[in-house]
Amino acid sequence: ALRLHRPLPRVPAGLALRGLASAAIDLSDGLAGDLRHILKASGVGADIQLNTLPRSEDFLRLRHSVGGLFPGDHSLQYQLAGDDDYELCFCLPPQQLEAARSAVTPAFSVIGVITPGPGLRWLDAAGAQVKLALGGYDHFASSSHTNK
Repeated sequence: ALRLHRPLPRVPAGLALRGLASAAIDLSDGLAGDLRHILKASGVGADIQLNTLPRSEDFLRLRHSVGGLFPGDHSLQYQLAGDDDYELCFCLPPQQLEAARSAVTPAFSVIGVITPGPGLRWLDAAGAQVKLALGGYDHFASSSHTNK
């Protein structure tokens, strides 16, 4: 609840990424929706490895609790399309990865790669595409979550 009501902006990380990242966005409206903004604006796509997505201890505890937050284990829907994360999603050229690891605190996770063709693809640990109908929070939609 503290992160929701008193988010800690990642200003130092954003400043450290100047000159390293080719794109960045705050994940206040969910990874699935906000990453699409980067992809659309840049005219590219992305392959995201679902098994590399960071999961907090609180998220895992809720996921595994009896009668928990994720009926039928819809945890991917919550993780990818949920909002109010207040984390950064950024794109780095491969040659900037080590410099960014040295400059950015806290440590970050590499979750995928940018691809020249359009589209956002979700991949399992074996590299097979997983079909997910996900959107992010849309402030202008009639309901809060949309399937874009």
